[in-house]
Amino acid sequence: HHLTEQRVTSNSPEAPLDSAVTSPDGKFVAYSDPTGLYLRVIASGETRSWGLPQHFTAKPTAWFPDGTHLLVMRWEGTPPTPGLWKLSLLGAAPQKLIGSAVSGSVSPDGSRIAFGSFLPYWGSELWVMNADGSNPHKIAEASRHANPPSGILSSAWSPNSRRIACIERYGFAGLAPAAGLSSLWTVDAEGGDRQLIFNNNWLGPALSWAPDGRILFATRSNPAS
Repeated sequence: HHLTEQRVTSNSPEAPLDSAVTSPDGKFVAYSDPTGLYLRVIASGETRSWGLPQHFTAKPTAWFPDGTHLLVMRWEGTPPTPGLWKLSLLGAAPQKLIGSAVSGSVSPDGSRIAFGSFLPYWGSELWVMNADGSNPHKIAEASRHANPPSGILSSAWSPNSRRIACIERYGFAGLAPAAGLSSLWTVDAEGGDRQLIFNNNWLGPALSWAPDGRILFATRSNPAS
């Protein structure tokens, strides 16, 4: 196949992208920058602001498989705490699913959401809940129990919605050329059968589980670079 590259956004250096996710059908990109949350139609280049209540700021983390709902992370309260919300393209009011949560990913069948805990440390525990926010429960935790422990940067569901892949990284993995500070592992959606796939000195947060069964992730050979 011949691959072509297409520029989707053209933000200025003063308003860099915070986060961006592509819809399941490949037609839209939801992205956030310091000025707000936006929806861009890839084919036409049309960009419009996502209609949100005043002072509602959020970063997109995943699309629901129906292509009309978006999972976002929003900080609120004093002190600010992150939580996961569900937004609708059809104009419904934002729906809060759970507080004290980060890095959400939606299962391909749309039934469940995996996310990292915010407390006691950012991403130190992996949780799963139903898509409506009910029945949240911990299924795994980071393997390094230093103070602070390592964190789960991201998660991705298998195509059959039965397993979850995670990128785990110790907080100082990007600062020193030490080995084994990052890892890729999978666990079943109930928390059993944890399997280490890969150890590395640096793994980025980008992670996806392709329909053909491959797990895609980012790494670099020199963590100091």
